[in-house]
Amino acid sequence: MGLGETIGTFEVGKDFDAVLVNTAARNSPLDSFERDTIETKFEKYLFVGDDRNHEKIFIQGREARLPE
Repeated sequence: MGLGETIGTFEVGKDFDAVLVNTAARNSPLDSFERDTIETKFEKYLFVGDDRNHEKIFIQGREARLPE
C-alpha cells in the first residue's frame, strides 16, 4: 500500500492507532479466571470481546472520546 513512511513502527512521527483493552470490565462478555495468562485473556478478547472492553482508543496518537 506504500504507507511505510507513515505507519508500521513505533518511530516518532508515524501515525499511532491503539485500543487499551480491559478484560475485566463491568458487563464484559469475557469470563476471567485467576489462572488466565495474558495470552489467554488476549485470545478471549479476540474471540468474544467487544466495545465494553475498550478503556481508551487512540487515533493518530490522540485519545478519542468513547460514547457513553
